[in-house]
Amino acid sequence: MGITYIITTSQVGQLLVAGTSRGVCAVKLGNSNEILEQELQCEYPSTLTLKKCVTRNNWADLLVAYLKGEVATLDLPLDIRATDFQWSVWQYLRTIPWGETRSYQRVAQAIGRPKSVRAVAHACATNPVCLVIPCHRVIGNNGSLKGYRWGLTRKHLLLEIEQATNRVKN
Repeated sequence: MGITYIITTSQVGQLLVAGTSRGVCAVKLGNSNEILEQELQCEYPSTLTLKKCVTRNNWADLLVAYLKGEVATLDLPLDIRATDFQWSVWQYLRTIPWGETRSYQRVAQAIGRPKSVRAVAHACATNPVCLVIPCHRVIGNNGSLKGYRWGLTRKHLLLEIEQATNRVKN
């Protein structure tokens, strides 16, 4: 199986988008192209072919437009592996509207697993396709920002972008 990827600049830093012939398998945010490439290589070891690919530009352009509030939803094909529990969390996260947030507790309740708050947090932390599955929209019960794989500063910026764009649209 081959994976192709592209790295582009976005409002929240460098954006890596990778995929297979079936769909998006990784979306990563960072400050360094080299580190993003290393992380991708670690997640998909030598059994896979990794190469830069201009055709991934369509997905990257869509994600950048999404960050600008120019695209309302991301309905990209996905090629990711997950447990049934992760899928249930991730599917719910995709229903959270742009500019809104939910607590980890509320997510756990919504998927019918009210005692699985920590497992919800773990599912968010292992999300391989940030933005497509908007785990940045999950916060603490008291409204505080909790862990984010790409950093709390970036999580705060993503939420600010969404809320500012919502104010402009309304």
